Amino acid sequence: MLARGDRRGFVALDVDGEVYAIPKWTGLKTNQVREKLGDPNDLRSVDEAKGHISATMQPAVSRWQEELKAREQKLREAQEQQRQKLIEKQRAERQRLKKKLEERQTREARQRQARFRTGLQGLWDRMRGEHSKIRRENEASAWEAHLRDQQHSDDMIFRQMDERKSLKREQVREMSSIKDQAHDLAKDLERFREARGRPSGMARDGPSLER
Repeated sequence: MLARGDRRGFVALDVDGEVYAIPKWTGLKTNQVREKLGDPNDLRSVDEAKGHISATMQPAVSRWQEELKAREQKLREAQEQQRQKLIEKQRAERQRLKKKLEERQTREARQRQARFRTGLQGLWDRMRGEHSKIRRENEASAWEAHLRDQQHSDDMIFRQMDERKSLKREQVREMSSIKDQAHDLAKDLERFREARGRPSGMARDGPSLER
């Protein structure tokens, strides 16, 4: 924003209230600046310009803060829906696996039981020790099947845990972004309030320019 400097020259203020001497920053002489911009007396003083910037920006920042709060609330609701959806999906997966394993266990148990012959053949198997051999083989097979099924269950549990952790990390990242923005807006609001009551001070010198 253009403003009238303490020495009736032209200065510019940025959004943070920093004051810049236009002739020094543009490399123009004061008369050249006056020819281009007119009479500086038509402009606000530095303090008035600061007050105008602060009065303009404070409501804007407050409005952005309210909008950010609304975004945060919507994000929290969306994240909770994501979490519940994942929980329901994983619960259904566990139920399907449980049913699948139970059906396979029943089928394999019948297959192992079918290895025992009945009637006179079964009696003959008992007499020559074949029945005991089959029983031991069935027990070993059942144990291997148990370990296999347990591994399948563990694999699903660990995969689902990874899914939940991944979702949690993503949600924390999203919420951290909102909180960082809220922190920045709070700092901006405080800066505008301070700038409004800060004395005008000296204009900053411009960059060194080669003639």
